[in-house]
Amino acid sequence: MREPPFERPEPEEEAPPALSPGQRLALMTALRRLELAAWRLEERLRARERPPLTLTRMVDPFTPEQRAALLARLEELRAEVARLAQAYRLPEKEESLRTVALAEFGLLWSDLEDLRPARLRDYGALSAQAADQLEPQIERLIGLVLAVNALAAAAR
Repeated sequence: MREPPFERPEPEEEAPPALSPGQRLALMTALRRLELAAWRLEERLRARERPPLTLTRMVDPFTPEQRAALLARLEELRAEVARLAQAYRLPEKEESLRTVALAEFGLLWSDLEDLRPARLRDYGALSAQAADQLEPQIERLIGLVLAVNALAAAAR
């Protein structure tokens, strides 16, 4: 009877060195930030149209070749993040758009409250005319931000 041919086992990946809970958290946090930053840049590089923003003008100085190279590196970067996450068995963290909206617009509400004329006077004199015009405009923005928060909060 013939013996089966000798098969070499696939080399197993060496287990990564153990990390303390604090080190794991630091690694996971940095890798999540990196992954999200790469995703946001990819989204912007792939966008066919830019939103009509008033106070921000996004410029794209990249040639098609540069854009393609950037997208390739970003894909490579995200793949490396995935490899590290798998090697260190880092857990996926669920992120709720509802929570993101509530957090971001909650902070924006606070920022807007600081723009009311009574608070703006902390930065120097404010004319009565500017105060009279600004107060209802800020109030309207606050109302819209609170409406976004209410809609986000209603999603369960």
